Order: sequence, then structure tokens, then C-alpha cells
Amino acid sequence: MFAVALIAGLVLGFAGSIPAAGPLLLLVVASGLEGRRRQALSLAAGGALAESAYVALAFWGVSGIVARHPQLELGMHFVGAALLLVLGALLLRRRRGPVRAESGARGFVAGFVIVATNPGFVVTWSAVATVVHASGLPALGADRVPWLAAGAFAGIVLWFVLVAALSARHRERLTKNKIAKIVRGLGVVLLVLGALMTFSAFRRL
Repeated sequence: MFAVALIAGLVLGFAGSIPAAGPLLLLVVASGLEGRRRQALSLAAGGALAESAYVALAFWGVSGIVARHPQLELGMHFVGAALLLVLGALLLRRRRGPVRAESGARGFVAGFVIVATNPGFVVTWSAVATVVHASGLPALGADRVPWLAAGAFAGIVLWFVLVAALSARHRERLTKNKIAKIVRGLGVVLLVLGALMTFSAFRRL
């Protein structure tokens, strides 16, 4: 029965990541285009860890904590917005040149914070948990939640690894100048998202 929960989590994590074209996806694409595979994997692992924690919270039925404490959600918005602005500025300032070794720890932390400070994941996985519980599947009961979360972690990482691999493959067809322009363009998108998130957070004050 644990295998059922693990496989279900894998499928949910992978499928749920496909339509989520958010900041983490942009960073993974940028890392893939620049040939920074270690950074792409670190970003994916950090984001997947945070999201799998949301999966566990949702299926344990305690995800309402954020909803009951609006000040916590507001703080998450500000932290997430600040991180997007910083990462966007870094991509915008990125210069062409040889690929340098980068700290996997920094990528992991960045991926984790990006997802952890996005309350939208709480809403999404709470909705998924509601549907699953309504189906009455005994294999996805409370005692199977850790396995479900582990499967979701694997599914999310798998999706982002595929994205990074596809980006790296297209990298071979692009000149360094074009890659630099695309990466800077992704940086602009992150800056815009960060500004919008900051504006939205201030409106909540």
C-alpha cells in the first residue's frame, strides 16, 4: 500500500509541476541554457523539498494555518518578492563568459525559498487533497502521507530535470550572445514578477 502512495505522489508531483510556469521554472531554464546543470538540479531539489512539505501539510489537513494567519502570508509575500528582485537583478547583470562552478547550496536555498514563500502552493495542494480524500482512497490515508510527499518530491525533481535537459539541448543551437540575451530577458521577467508581488503585498497592509 505504501507503493501506491509513493506512485500517486510521483504522478501528482510531476503532473502538477507542468502548468506551473513560475519563477523557479525560469531559473531552471536559465541555468540549463548556461550549462549550469548542478545549479539547475539544486534549484529543483530545493523547490521540490518545499513543495513536498506543502503536500504533507495539505494531506494532513493542517494547511489552514496560513489561511488563519494573514500576517504570515503577508510576510511570505514580502520575502518571496525580495528574492525574485535579487535573482532577477543577478540574471540581468550576468555577463557572457565560460561556465563557472557554482555553489549547489545557494541554488538549493533559492529554490526552497521561492516555493516556500508562495502561499499559492498551499491552496493548490489543499484542493488536490480535498479531491483525493473525497475519492475515499484508503491507500492515501494519513499514515501514507510521508510516502505521498516523498513521491511528490521525486516527481517535481524529475520534471525540472527534464526542463533543464531540454534547455541544455537547445543551448547547443544558440550562440553565446543569444543565450545571454535570453537569460537577461528571464531576469527582466523575474524583476517584473517581484515588483508585482511587492505591490500586491503593500496593498494588503
